[in-house]
Amino acid sequence: MDTTVVQPGAADSFAMPATRAVPVAGAADTSGAWEAIELTVEPGGRSPLHTLSTDKVFYVAEGTMTYDLDGAAETVAAGGFVRVPAGVPHCYRNVSGLPVRQLVLTTGATQLQFLQGMGALAASGAPDRDRVAAHAARYGVRLL
Repeated sequence: MDTTVVQPGAADSFAMPATRAVPVAGAADTSGAWEAIELTVEPGGRSPLHTLSTDKVFYVAEGTMTYDLDGAAETVAAGGFVRVPAGVPHCYRNVSGLPVRQLVLTTGATQLQFLQGMGALAASGAPDRDRVAAHAARYGVRLL
């Protein structure tokens, strides 16, 4: 693994609905052990309720995000984090009125490709739910 320094604004990014995603570390960077993605979520942006086959950590870098964790809502401010074990139903929603920047860490090497594919599916509008579910299943994601 090589050491990499990326200055603000210099990293590649891709879009998802109401979200800008910046890959921080992918499978090639970590020998497939883990991945990290910075997400900037616009007001009203959210993820669907889902489970993963891997563990996940959210770190709120700027703003305030609301997470639904196995049926309980938790609001987390900048500097806080959430650990989500594999299999736990969860989603996030930005109800703050301001953009939220969060770092998402996952074990394994599937989340980055999953999110890139979701961005591509949504590029021309709301994607078909069956196509989204099939895409998600390929990466160990189950939409609820």
